[in-house]
Amino acid sequence: MSEANVPREVMDLLSQVPGFERSSEAQLLALAALLHVEEVTGRTFIVEGEPAPAVWFLLEGQVEVSCATPEGDRVVVGVLEPPAIVGFAGLLDARSRVASVRARGRVRVLRMDGAVARALLLRDDDLSALLRRGLLIALASQLARANQLLARLTSTASAREGRPPAVVV
Repeated sequence: MSEANVPREVMDLLSQVPGFERSSEAQLLALAALLHVEEVTGRTFIVEGEPAPAVWFLLEGQVEVSCATPEGDRVVVGVLEPPAIVGFAGLLDARSRVASVRARGRVRVLRMDGAVARALLLRDDDLSALLRRGLLIALASQLARANQLLARLTSTASAREGRPPAVVV
């Protein structure tokens, strides 16, 4: 979308993304110009194991993140709501997706093409720093959630086996 055609809801969402809160309107407009609004209602729009062609910012709705177990079952590992950045792990290392993401009901996203995002991340300017900051915070948040999940799993397993829980840091 061009800077002149950026909907207010897009600017409002971007200003709420952790790491983007103190950005100038000009920075948010420049970032928004690189995004495309899409509706992904009721479908899986990120598939584990496939290439990483884009990164998404949740605009509206909920998505569930799931991973395959070694036995081939799918396990939901999280549910995300706006403001959240989705699909950045595969984008950062240019590998295949590490999880699947499915829209729960009506979901609208802001999509940034992967090649555009990678080129932006390699630049050395305010817009690049803004995106890097947002992705770093999203990654740290994901790591914290994974640590909490791991702690619950080890506590449950330890309790079943009658031993003290392992410490997860």
